[in-house]
Amino acid sequence: MTSPSTRAVLRAFALLLLIASVALPVSAFQAVDQQSVEIPLSTGDALLKTDYATAMASRAVERELQARHGSGWRVQLWNRLSGTAHLAYGPSIVTGVTPRSDAELESLARGVMADHREIFPGDQSALRMTAAPHALGKWVAHFQQTWQGLDVWQAGARLGFADDGRVMFMASDLYTDIALDPTPSIDASTAFELARAGLAGGGTLDSSEGEPTLLVLPVPREAGGADLHLVWRVRVASEEPFGTWVTHVDAHDGTIVWRYNDVHFAYGGDTDSGVSPITWCEPIEQQTMPYLSIDVSGLGSVTSDANGDWSMAGTGGNRTVSCDLQGPYIHVANNYAGAEAFFSGTAAEDTPLTVRFDDLNSQLDERTVFDGINDIHDFFQLVAPEFGYTNGLINGYVSRVDNICPGNAWWNGSINFCAASGTYANTGQIAGVVHHEYGHGIQANILGWQGDQGLGEGNGDIIANFITDEAIIGRGFFTGNCVSGIRNSDNNLVYPGDVLGAEIHDAGRVIAGFHWDANMALQDAYGVEAGRIRAAKTWHYGRTLTHPTTQPDQVFGTFFADDDDGDLSNGTPDYYAYCGAAVHHGFDCPDIVTGITISHTPLSDGDDTVNPIAVVAVVTTTGAELPTDGVQVHWRANSGAWQTTTLTGGGVGGSTYTGAIPPQQVGSVDYYLTATDIDGLTETVPNGGYAAPYNFLVAWSLDDAEADTGWTTEVSNGADPAGGWVRVDPVGTIAQPEDDHTVDGTLCWITGQHTPGDPVNADDVDGGWVTLTSPSYNVAGASTVIMRYWKWFSNDLNGSSGADLWKAQASTNGLNWYNMEQVQDSSNGWEAVTVDILNMFTDPQQLNVRFQAFDLSAEDLVEAGVDDVTLVAIWGTTGVDDGFVVSVP
Repeated sequence: MTSPSTRAVLRAFALLLLIASVALPVSAFQAVDQQSVEIPLSTGDALLKTDYATAMASRAVERELQARHGSGWRVQLWNRLSGTAHLAYGPSIVTGVTPRSDAELESLARGVMADHREIFPGDQSALRMTAAPHALGKWVAHFQQTWQGLDVWQAGARLGFADDGRVMFMASDLYTDIALDPTPSIDASTAFELARAGLAGGGTLDSSEGEPTLLVLPVPREAGGADLHLVWRVRVASEEPFGTWVTHVDAHDGTIVWRYNDVHFAYGGDTDSGVSPITWCEPIEQQTMPYLSIDVSGLGSVTSDANGDWSMAGTGGNRTVSCDLQGPYIHVANNYAGAEAFFSGTAAEDTPLTVRFDDLNSQLDERTVFDGINDIHDFFQLVAPEFGYTNGLINGYVSRVDNICPGNAWWNGSINFCAASGTYANTGQIAGVVHHEYGHGIQANILGWQGDQGLGEGNGDIIANFITDEAIIGRGFFTGNCVSGIRNSDNNLVYPGDVLGAEIHDAGRVIAGFHWDANMALQDAYGVEAGRIRAAKTWHYGRTLTHPTTQPDQVFGTFFADDDDGDLSNGTPDYYAYCGAAVHHGFDCPDIVTGITISHTPLSDGDDTVNPIAVVAVVTTTGAELPTDGVQVHWRANSGAWQTTTLTGGGVGGSTYTGAIPPQQVGSVDYYLTATDIDGLTETVPNGGYAAPYNFLVAWSLDDAEADTGWTTEVSNGADPAGGWVRVDPVGTIAQPEDDHTVDGTLCWITGQHTPGDPVNADDVDGGWVTLTSPSYNVAGASTVIMRYWKWFSNDLNGSSGADLWKAQASTNGLNWYNMEQVQDSSNGWEAVTVDILNMFTDPQQLNVRFQAFDLSAEDLVEAGVDDVTLVAIWGTTGVDDGFVVSVP
């Protein structure tokens, strides 16, 4: 057996070898792609219930809560890593204690945790309260889990309270039975050398967070749970690849477990500046300059007020007035293109002097950055005037040509913008980019880091959306293009599919889409300015109260901020605006607990324009009675005005209610149902109500595959004919439907009919691709052409790679085909896809569509299906002259 001293020498030698092995392959003279340097912690989501054991554990805690506090309590999110309830809420729980200070809140929260060990397991004495934000009539107590005196990364507890002490939600990410050696085998300096060895340019220690920190890091296991590592958290500032690389080095074996980049890219007068308020694409406007620090010789300095005016008492004749672009909130500290902006003039007593910045003494990017940050300050004076970060000073650097320029901008405690190139515009001349980068500072101020799932990028986009009131981020980012930018918050992206595994800027578009939709709904309800401020308040306070690190957490935080009575179970003032936005982007809404249940099968597309459209719902109530007009269907055709029809039925405890929407012409119909009892409690389906209603189409052509209508099939590139398209009553497998989609039908198109008893992959798509092509549709001259089809696609079951393609294409000549959809994501169920054909072709004349399933990976199980191909074609209306508009989700 080796001695301790010998083992220490061997360990040190092994670590030196490890450092060398990491450093040798990297060339200091070659740019390293950022993603090749990053080491992600996980591409999955700890909050998605993906297995039976997780679902059962979550349900067990939920049943215990319901037994104690009523059936309204829900476990909405479960942490698969820690095995605890990440979010539970329901009708508020009375505690009888009203907290009036942080200390009283902590005492109350610890009492609640001690009484709810099903949610807060383990050693509660190891929890350290880290924050107690209080706003909008609510408190949240935040606790950090520690072990052996070390913080456990992203582990802790949160409890939300109304001002009177009622419990609104409980959340836990606590790890039990931590079994680690708490003594590191390598020291901080060795960890730093290991951290910098993986960077082409080496790097220096960034001590902005202090020296390297020892902590416990949960590393997700694919099947659930986590492996806990003792790690050194080291910040390394590097020029190549550029960034501040936050690196987590295993403190026992020296491996890098996780690495990410924290750089995300009586004398007086007035003031005047030529700026482009949104982007360089717009004409320059002359605006006053609020919050500009101005020096008056012999008297001192003064700051212009919110109107851009300034004055200073004094006498003595003429005085020199001078300033650069600096104020209490922004200092444009360095112009990399040359001389910094500077004004100098002479002021006489009682004669106003205009302090003016224009192209003679400054650059447009300098002025835009100065103006953009002051716009954020003014906006927050309306939203959250007490928020410290937007009342503080930040430095700005413009026209940079170093590091990751051109075509970029970044935040690293300051804000930085690149000079223009032949392809990219000067990013400092685009206000939305300025707002976005400052938004990273807000995010870091709230969380201490940027969060998971692209939250830092998403929230940067959101602040830009609020201030510019544009959905497009970075309009004019590319020279010669003043229409599009780099991202658009008005989108149809959904969680989790467009978030998990996505690049962080792309992932952030989903949460930005949620807040954009809510913002637009509230502007419609309250007016542009009032709605914008209302939406911004819930966005901001939802974050400062709940400190969300994932997108579902931020959505919940928004509902929490919107609540006005300390009880989430009865809804919030703007519940339907937020729920509609949530549903649109794949998030859950907090359930409204009314004692009323509505069961309803959504209406399918149809082609009957003569008969009323039957609506059936089963409504039950465990509370107050339903009046005779208590159950209603609310509907609108082609985005017109909402209309209401009362359903009839009823009886003791509720029963089947029936009614009808009047006959509709070809087009699109939205609808939702409500049931209101005599006490005024209302249940709505779907949850989003008017903001995210059900939708069905009244078709010009509806092909439900029940008859042969002239579709053709083809097998290509050596694909097995047994996996070709067939129109059948399907035999179900793990990858293929058991039933078609049509409510009263039996047949659909699938790839290869399965023979019972054969292997699951016996008749799937193999070794090529298979094509299903429609007959031609004559839509010449139509003012509206919308297609909806229901697809089934599976490529990730039975050990398959998930890499094979599904394509849906359209053509006007049968020769040139254009994508309606191309994805590698499985649906493993029937999924609707809706396409506006006139966005693809100006006048399609003869229209054909085709569907293709590919198997280009060895031995993958690939299956596909198509049913209910619906075409809405309308002639004689334009959507412009007569106000007729057809829109679909």
